Amino acid sequence: GTAGTGGTAGTGGTAGTGGTAGTGGAGQCMQPTDCATPAADCSLGPTRVVQPVVSCLANACFVTSSTTTACGRDETCYVDGGQPARCASFDIVGSWIVTHFEPVPNTVYALRVSADGGGLYLVGDAGYPVRWTVNRPSNTFVDTGFWHPAFASVPRDPLQVPTTSFNLRQADGGVLMRYLKVGP
Repeated sequence: GTAGTGGTAGTGGTAGTGGTAGTGGAGQCMQPTDCATPAADCSLGPTRVVQPVVSCLANACFVTSSTTTACGRDETCYVDGGQPARCASFDIVGSWIVTHFEPVPNTVYALRVSADGGGLYLVGDAGYPVRWTVNRPSNTFVDTGFWHPAFASVPRDPLQVPTTSFNLRQADGGVLMRYLKVGP
């Protein structure tokens, strides 16, 4: 606000005769730094963090634009417990147990996932190299080189942060395979 007759400039006051005036009153500002900055969000999808930009126009605060940050290959836009959105890693790298529920009886495999996009399925004493990626924008894990190529089209649960497990689904929504992280 602006100082009234006999007033003194301050923060959070209201203008008036004999009163105090300043920035921080409801909807009043002198410059953008007087405005509250809205929290970053994931409004453009899971691969970008959006930070609103506020301007002070005609003594009022407005969101006039935004800046975006692209998340990395194994990251997603993530909001943790009311905190502003940020890019967070899916933490794919490490040891996994993969349970294939069909055919019955269930078959269990060990999978080691490396940071370089490679991995290794362990079956008994044999190791089978694989490549992996996180598909965008669905945020789904896909590995190739071990499973039949038809598995590439099987519906998958989106990865969550923290990444502890995810499923591949049958056409009816039932779990076909479960990936469970068991160590670094």
